[in-house]
Amino acid sequence: MSDLSGKVAWVTGGARGIGAAVADELRRAGASVHVTDRTRDGDVDACDMRDPTAISEYVHRLVFRVGRLDILVNNAAVQRRRPFVAFDEGDFDAIFETNVRGAFFAAQAVAKAMVERKSGGSIINVSSVNAKHAQPETALYCASKGAIRTMTRALAVSLGRYGIRVNAVAPGTIETDLNRDRLADDETSRQIIEATPLGRLGVPMDVAPAVAFLASDDARFITGASVAIHGGWTLSG
Repeated sequence: MSDLSGKVAWVTGGARGIGAAVADELRRAGASVHVTDRTRDGDVDACDMRDPTAISEYVHRLVFRVGRLDILVNNAAVQRRRPFVAFDEGDFDAIFETNVRGAFFAAQAVAKAMVERKSGGSIINVSSVNAKHAQPETALYCASKGAIRTMTRALAVSLGRYGIRVNAVAPGTIETDLNRDRLADDETSRQIIEATPLGRLGVPMDVAPAVAFLASDDARFITGASVAIHGGWTLSG
């Protein structure tokens, strides 16, 4: 297991699914983990990832309270499935405001704190296999995750001089709330499993250890990378 002892992490969209699994894995690795989602619930703080001011204020409060921030996991995301001709401006705004705008300004706020403290750090963006491999009825989601993949590379170039590493993970089909309706169809699940060399659907804990590794000093010379986590799904197509 990666060692994150003494590190402070922020996981966005961490109330469930991949985000919750990542938060648990970072804690097991020794990090102090702060989790946000759309609404406050127990140990999960509320932070509207559509609002750059709310993001900046959250980071300021967090750093003021705990003194440092070493890891950001940009996981918050929304998904809407429609035929391409049926998407409207509301769909576009809903997806891009969270998936791209929110991730950008979270990374910016955290990077400012890291640069000011001269501590370096690690930013991990949750992209998707759909950043490179499109599927029907996911045009906006694919576009948003493609933006995350490219943004990861750009931020790695921009922030490397400050000792800040920026990487991405690109999950395939993972059993989460985003995919619940799609995977409820037995035929769809069967087709995905048959196209996956490892012969099963992914679960959130398939993603979490890779995030912990990228956050750790074990990945100290890795930046600008995108780690595919899809059980080999793209290898035959």
